Formats: sequence, structure tokens, C-alpha cells
Amino acid sequence: MVATSIVMLGFGAMIPVLSLYVQSQGIDATTIGIIISGWAIGRLVSEPPAGWWADRHSRKPQMVVALMLVGITSLLMLVFTSALGLFVLRFIAGVASGMFGPAARGELVDATDPGTRGQAFGYFSAFMNGGFVLGPAIGAFGTSVFGGYTFPFVFMGVLGLASAMFLGRYQRSGPHVTDLLHRQQETESSLAKTGIHASAAERVYSPEPEPRPRVQAPLRAIFNRTLLAAVIIGFGLQLTMGIYDVVWPLFMIDLGADVAWIGVTFMLLGLPSMLLAPFFGRLVDTWGSIPFVVAGSVAMVGAGIAFALATEPVMPAVAATIEATFAAMLGTALFAMVAAGSPQGRTSLAQGIYGSVGTTAIIVSTMASGALYEVGRSLPFWFFAAVVTLTFALGMVVYTGFFGRWRRPPGMLGAEAEAPA
Repeated sequence: MVATSIVMLGFGAMIPVLSLYVQSQGIDATTIGIIISGWAIGRLVSEPPAGWWADRHSRKPQMVVALMLVGITSLLMLVFTSALGLFVLRFIAGVASGMFGPAARGELVDATDPGTRGQAFGYFSAFMNGGFVLGPAIGAFGTSVFGGYTFPFVFMGVLGLASAMFLGRYQRSGPHVTDLLHRQQETESSLAKTGIHASAAERVYSPEPEPRPRVQAPLRAIFNRTLLAAVIIGFGLQLTMGIYDVVWPLFMIDLGADVAWIGVTFMLLGLPSMLLAPFFGRLVDTWGSIPFVVAGSVAMVGAGIAFALATEPVMPAVAATIEATFAAMLGTALFAMVAAGSPQGRTSLAQGIYGSVGTTAIIVSTMASGALYEVGRSLPFWFFAAVVTLTFALGMVVYTGFFGRWRRPPGMLGAEAEAPA
């Protein structure tokens, strides 16, 4: 959580100026969308295999290397400023993000009990958005003070490397569950040859023996309606990221805002999650995910319509704050659904699948929003509202069991999975 907060501080500092920096290199809005989508494309191709790998090995080295790549690529964006160079660097940064996210979230699932995962992911969102709240203000302020767009990229580079060093120093390291299971089986086999029972050996040599690791569920267990519904609805949620990355700074400038006000609006986007996500997590643990999925989806559609109708820069900031509050609610509920739909021993893989589908949404929105914006200022937001409506409706159809062949397999993690299929 702390390492994520550190790197998100730098990531947030880049957001208000990233599209403006690319535009300053003489690149048009459509190409800006393609360049920024490089991050999402890299994340898309890396998340599922990175999640699979993280479930079979120690996660710490994977997370440390990922954070180092994030910092290095940020610094190199000041050196390689062609459209191709910027796209490649964004792609590498996306691969690094895909390596880090599933491993970190899988670690969080394995470290918590089913009845507290909503709250755990609420705190995770709060730590993540704590950096995002302060980052845009720091980035906009640093840009104003130092001039140009260099400061946010240097800031991100330093913090990416700092978070890698922090994680390398303080994150617990050790073999993952499958490694522990293999080691235990070998130990029991060797002890059996000597006539000593494994439990007796544990009592003699280990006053506090490690809990018996879980066995990995078969891959087909991934295809259950709790996880599938969360993945579908999460696609609509992640559309916002691509639109905010590409269109939002250009949109606010067209409405009369300056860079400082853009930084404030990005800060307002992160503030509700930082303050309220743990509270939303407790509510999700008590009432389940679905009421908050419904409320969050409806509010996001309303915000998209409000953005499309905006004519000045104040109302969008208010609407964005409301949208961010409900998005925090929705995101926490969906993380709890993913945890509930994660088969045993497949937590990082489930997180990787959820993340990769969300990343696909980011790719779609980054590429489409730039092109749509050149046609009409409001078109990206009408597009967003329509897709969120569609994915919410489809996700609820899947979750309620309309497609009866998708069932929750036995052994699912979380209270929601105990409901009848």
C-alpha cells in the first residue's frame, strides 16, 4: 500500500500535463490518444501472464522490477520525444504496471480474510488515491514554478525508483503458496521414509508452524459468474481513465481553465476515494457489492451526460467530484467481487484478468476519445455514458444467472460466493 501510494504521487503529477506535453511536441489529438494508449496496450499484454507468474513464484522481485521500470521510462520521455519514442516508452511503462498490479492485489487478497476484503481494498484504494490527490497539485504547481513540462517527469522518475527501493527494503519476501506446498510434500515424503510423522516433526522443529498452503483450483474455475460480472462492469468503469488522460486537460482548456485549475480538478478526482474508500469497503463487507455497483454505475452515467453538456470549467469540476465519489464506491465493490470470484490459488491470475479487461477499456477510450474530440467536444462523454450503461446491464444479466451454464464453483473465496448459484 505504501509503495503504491509513493508511485501514484508521481503518476498523479504527470496526469495534468501529459497530453499537453505531447501536444507541445507538435503532435495532433488523435496521435496523442494513440501514444497515451501505449501504456494501456503494454498493461493489457502483460497482466494475465504476470498474474499467472505471480501465483507460482515470490511476488516481491516482480513488483520491485516493475517499479524501477516505471521510474526509468518516465525520465526517458524527456529524451525521446518523437511520436514513436513516446509510444514505446508508454508501452514499457504499461508492461511494468501490468507486472505490478496483479501481484500487489493478489498479495492483498492472500493476506486478508474473506469477511474483510472489501475494507482491505478500500484502504488500498485510499492509499493509491492519496498519492493521486496530491500528485496533480504538485505537478501543476511544479510546472508553473519551473516552467515547461520537465518537472512532473523528473518527479515521477525519482518517486518510481524510490518506491522500488522502499518495497525492496520492507516487503516480506518468501516462497509463494505453490512453492510452500511443494516443499511440504517433499518434507513429508522424506520424513515418511524415516518413520517420523510430519506433524510430529513440525511440533519438534517449529513452535509456530506455517499454516498449510491452499492447493490451486483448476483454471476452468476462473469462468464463474461473479468474476465475469465484475470484469464486464469493470470495463465500463475503466473507460473514465482513458478519457481523463487524453481529453480532460484539452477539454478544460477549451472551457477556459488554466493548468492550475486542471491540477485542482484531478486532485478532486482522487480525494473522495482517499477519504471514503475504507468506509465504502466496510459497507460492502456488510451489505454485499451489488447495491454499490448499481449506485456507482448510475452516477457515472449521469456524470458523463453532465460533462457533455458543460459550457464553463466550474460545473465539470463539481460533477467530476461527485462522479469520483461513486466511482470509488463502484471500484471497491468490484474489487470485492473479484476477490469473491477468485478460485483458490488463482488470486493474482483473477486480478490479472480483471485488470487486462479494464486495460482494454482504457485502450478503447484513449484511442477513441482523441478522435471523437476532434469531431466534437462532447462526443467522448456521450460515448462514455453509452458504454457504461451497456456494460452495467450486461454485467447484471450475467451475475443474476441468466446464462445458467456459468456457475460459481465450490471453494470460492468470499461471502458473496456462498450464495446459491
